[in-house]
Amino acid sequence: MQFLRIINRYKFSIICIAIILYVCFVNIGSMSKPDFFAVEWFDLFAHFLMFSGFTFVFFTEKYRKSANQKDAFKFYLNCKYIFYAILLGFLIEVFQPILSTRSRELFDFFADVAGATAGYFVFNLFKKLFGK
Repeated sequence: MQFLRIINRYKFSIICIAIILYVCFVNIGSMSKPDFFAVEWFDLFAHFLMFSGFTFVFFTEKYRKSANQKDAFKFYLNCKYIFYAILLGFLIEVFQPILSTRSRELFDFFADVAGATAGYFVFNLFKKLFGK
């Protein structure tokens, strides 16, 4: 029962992870792509947006259900969750050549790290501006 409560509490974060995994492992070679996909840095921008969006959603869900909401802003308490998002980006880059036709890209991982960190800081900014 505890497991179902956790799933229900973080349902949007789980959906974000599923979307990230699908987008990172789908074979994009056979898809028709709009012209803006041809921009050299678009892949890095997409990684940054995916991971910043995921961490923003995760911390929003965590904060919303948190018993001690003041602790939600403390960076040192949230470092492990940011680390988990970074670990997800690392594992995606490690397994991409194995599970799909894509290659490993170090800069994609750097974009994941920057996005995960930025998502947390954007969450803090939104809470300070629009919070209770």
